[in-house]
Amino acid sequence: MKIQIIRARPEDANLLHQIVVTSKGYWGYPEDWVMLWISGVKITSEYVSTNEVFAAEIEGEIAGFYALKEKGQSICELEHLWVIPKKIGMGVGRALFTHALQRASHLGAKYMEWAADRHAAGFYEHMGGKHIRDYPSRLEGPIPIFRMEVNSENPPNS
Repeated sequence: MKIQIIRARPEDANLLHQIVVTSKGYWGYPEDWVMLWISGVKITSEYVSTNEVFAAEIEGEIAGFYALKEKGQSICELEHLWVIPKKIGMGVGRALFTHALQRASHLGAKYMEWAADRHAAGFYEHMGGKHIRDYPSRLEGPIPIFRMEVNSENPPNS
């Protein structure tokens, strides 16, 4: 199985948004929580065309995506990283995360930061992310915030 990372196209926006909805629902949160959370997140064609949004393709089908945003002079924020639930554990998340680090480096960032779903925290720790603080959430409890240094000599863990 070959995973190819491509720049997402504006016409992919609805599919990318559906991946967010499906992925968030995968973790067994109450449906009203998922709907409330999703109401604040919308992946639009404008968002895709004006941000660093890349998708993982397997055999021509999108299996996940990430979005990166410059946040100051030395930090890129990983705003999204979502994998279709049936593709979890197949290397899609690793491929997307590794590409995001490379892209952040290309953009001149020294660090990449992101908020993680608590169910994904172990994945990010395994990839080398450092838990730096928590962000309060009225729904799911504290949300862990991670940071990782971006450089070519510090690739993510395998």
